[in-house]
Amino acid sequence: MLSLLCIFLLFSKGSGNTSGDLRLKLETGFNEFDVYSVSFDSSRSFFLDLMNKSGDAGFWDIAIAASYYLAYISEQNKQYEVMQDALVRGQNILQEHQAYLDSTDADYSLRSNLVLMSGFFYARNNELEKAENTFLSLIQRLNKTGTPDKAAIFRVYTYITDLYMDRGLYEKVFNYYVLMEKSIPDGDYHDLYTFTHLLYLGTYYFRKKEFTQALTYIRTSVKKIKPGKATGEWKSKIISYNELMALIYQGLNKYDSAMFFLKKSLDLQHPEDPTITDTYEIYGDCLSESNDLRPALDYYEKVYERIKTRKSYSTFRKAQILSKISETQFSLNNHLKALQSAQLAFVALYNDSDFIRNPLKNPSKSLIQADKVLIRLMITKANTLFELARNVSSGDHYLESSLATYQLATFVLDKFRHEINTDDFKEFFVNDIRPMFENALKAAFLAWEKSKHDSLINLAFYFMEKSKSQVLLDAIRTDYATTFSNIPNDVIASEKRFKNKLVELQNLIYNLKSGEDESLQLTRAQIEFAETQTRYDEMMRELENNYPAYYNLKYNTEVPAINDVRRIVQDNILIEYSTGRDYIGIIAVSKSRLLFRLIDIGDDFDENLKLLLSSLGDFINSEEGSGIKGFTDFVNSANSLYLALLDPVLRQLRGTDHLIIIPDGLLGFLPFDVLLEKKPDNLQLVDYANLNYLIKNYAVRYEYSSVLLYENFHSKRKGRFRNSYIGFAPVYNQEESLKRTAIRGGKGDIFLTPLKFNDKEVGRAAKIFNGKAFIGDKASISNFKGSSLSAKIVHFAGHTLIDDSIADLSGLFFSAETGEHTTESDSRRDVIYLNELLNLDMNSGLVILSACESGTGKLVKGEGLISIGRAFRYAGSQSMIMSLWKINDLSASEIIGSFCNFLKKGQASDIALRRAKLEYLTDSRNAGSTHPYYWSAFVMIGDNEPLFNRKYIWLLIPGLVLMLFIFYYLVSRRVHNRQNKSRK
Repeated sequence: MLSLLCIFLLFSKGSGNTSGDLRLKLETGFNEFDVYSVSFDSSRSFFLDLMNKSGDAGFWDIAIAASYYLAYISEQNKQYEVMQDALVRGQNILQEHQAYLDSTDADYSLRSNLVLMSGFFYARNNELEKAENTFLSLIQRLNKTGTPDKAAIFRVYTYITDLYMDRGLYEKVFNYYVLMEKSIPDGDYHDLYTFTHLLYLGTYYFRKKEFTQALTYIRTSVKKIKPGKATGEWKSKIISYNELMALIYQGLNKYDSAMFFLKKSLDLQHPEDPTITDTYEIYGDCLSESNDLRPALDYYEKVYERIKTRKSYSTFRKAQILSKISETQFSLNNHLKALQSAQLAFVALYNDSDFIRNPLKNPSKSLIQADKVLIRLMITKANTLFELARNVSSGDHYLESSLATYQLATFVLDKFRHEINTDDFKEFFVNDIRPMFENALKAAFLAWEKSKHDSLINLAFYFMEKSKSQVLLDAIRTDYATTFSNIPNDVIASEKRFKNKLVELQNLIYNLKSGEDESLQLTRAQIEFAETQTRYDEMMRELENNYPAYYNLKYNTEVPAINDVRRIVQDNILIEYSTGRDYIGIIAVSKSRLLFRLIDIGDDFDENLKLLLSSLGDFINSEEGSGIKGFTDFVNSANSLYLALLDPVLRQLRGTDHLIIIPDGLLGFLPFDVLLEKKPDNLQLVDYANLNYLIKNYAVRYEYSSVLLYENFHSKRKGRFRNSYIGFAPVYNQEESLKRTAIRGGKGDIFLTPLKFNDKEVGRAAKIFNGKAFIGDKASISNFKGSSLSAKIVHFAGHTLIDDSIADLSGLFFSAETGEHTTESDSRRDVIYLNELLNLDMNSGLVILSACESGTGKLVKGEGLISIGRAFRYAGSQSMIMSLWKINDLSASEIIGSFCNFLKKGQASDIALRRAKLEYLTDSRNAGSTHPYYWSAFVMIGDNEPLFNRKYIWLLIPGLVLMLFIFYYLVSRRVHNRQNKSRK
């Protein structure tokens, strides 16, 4: 068995036959006690006797080993009270002999297994932070020894990855899987360790819903099982293999294959085996995924019946299965039973029967440890209460409790989010959290309709904000915390080195995956990335512990009250949207009023939105776009969307011509400029120039969330800029052989067509702002990184690469470095990728991205469009101008040129962009180029404070007044003197 290896690491305190006899008894006894075939009572008696005898004889090292083995077999048999007692006794012995151990047990071999089992015990008791710290500290100690014990390190990795996987931290765990493979020891147990590692990788890809990849690893793992191996540790692994195969086939919608493997798993187990409950639960999971809910509920309840009265099962395990029972009952519309099961789960977690007596009671914030099980449990309870409020007469108490539970679930989510990897959070958000916020908003609206109290608008606003751009907000808050919490410069520099190294390794991994026969180099790069990431995580934990101000700023999860947001809106109207499955939520704020609407939508809304987006972005490729049908479709969809999205607000809130739009979902692709309040009288006359666009009455800017708007207003950095303007206009060579640019991700090469007007655009802007222009060969990545980080305005006019599947592979194409565009590896230097942009330390007031689709990308629910423009905001830019589709080179150049002119004259960015678009629309030379495709692609996001205040004008007026006053005084004095002289 795995743990047998530590026997050979035992050392003696003394010598003689007594010691040898005890050691032989320990080794022989553990070899003979197969925990699957010998009664637990016999095993327990044996090791307790050995612990007592060893202690009496003074061979306390043997007693420590015996206490570990007793804890181990207790865990295997789910006898956790015995396990706790064994661990306490072992730890007491360790404390008694701490000084001696520090001097003689430098490799930590004697202590590692006992510490490992202690961490596991904390985990099964739901003391998750304590468990994590125990495992991470143990890994650090083992890695720092002269000759690290690979077997021990491997075991720690299995426990910590189990902890992270159970909590849903899938991406966080992958680096440990890479390091786990590196730790596989040679020897008799090599196959078992390898099998375990492959099984873990298969589980990882299964949880990520990459079922084909998971199947590849699991099929590879089974080759390590030797014939006749179905006992002891191998039996446990084979059962896990069968169960995982069942889940994978269920994910692949191969129900019969899933049932086949589940049956094989059951055949290996006795009906009284503790592990059989896991198989029953997986049966339930497979049936639930197939929407076969009643049989699924039967299996979940069968598990609960087996474990509910047994102390050997952890409270967390009981709560976990009760959560699944509650979810299934809710899906079957058994709402009262679902509520009861949720409360039973809280009883299990907090040992408080009052949860049953009071079905509306929630746990105290001070008791809550964040994990996916608890969040999903609270979501199910909140949804259940909301359904009861809607369907039960006099259900106001249910409605009030549902809102309180949604709030508490959001609080737990905030705690959890700071531990979860970005990609994990996105997936979890889409599957579990986003539907919760949609229901929470509905509950808030129902309550508001009953009372019309502004506090419920504030609560709805809170739910809206918590459903948006949390990853981006975290990044901006982290940057702010680093800047304003007095962290020493050397610590900040160390963090930046780590981040740059991680990006460098990540890009190397992407490049190696693009090539062939690079498996060894790729493995080395992945290991180095994993080791660097774990060291970086360790440094960040120390940073948070050593600098409380940094921690408090970084993990500030507050949402400002809506009245606080109203104060910064000033003369604007702020309109925030939330798109649900069957509704659009709208909260609008002006200086004097609040507005809250929930508008039911049907298929027509989605059809109109998709039709309008298609007519804009695909106009150049559409045969009918410029004809009567294209015109009619555009007008109808633009007017329909105006009536749904803006009419409910603008009929109520007036008195300004400035709008701040916070979109959601597909609305992020929409330039609101083009929406039409009215249709023209004659749809047979194609006239795009004279339509009543929103832009003719309003200046529009956008933001990712109201919290970002609020925090940007209060905390934006006032930078000192070495340059007022830096512009880049790369050259894309006309010679076919030189247009070739290799890109990452194994997607081959792309060919960049030359741009005719980007150099003129950048040259004109540089003259307007008296700045620097890097045109042609000078528009390189090295010049961009070397000069743009300290510029007030950064301007890029060139080609982009947009990858809708892997956002990190999107980027900007610069000119090749002189003399270096000769090989595939060199050509990659032409592209700066999104993950590199995220890592820049920018302090610009404005970034202008005059490039195709710079404002679009992969749409992630709750985060919006993962675009290149968003990356610049992440990196520190206060505002951006970016495009929503493949723009026309000429019209883009003209609009951006006009925009720069208006900006230099002291106008705010949103007003300058509006005037530039209207000027283009008015002055366009032919009717064909007045279609919104040509002029509406650019949108402005972020702060709109004027970048160039013409203060000398305001200084001139008082000066003129003063001069006139002095002139009047002198003239009056002269006249007065003359009059006096004449009198004399």
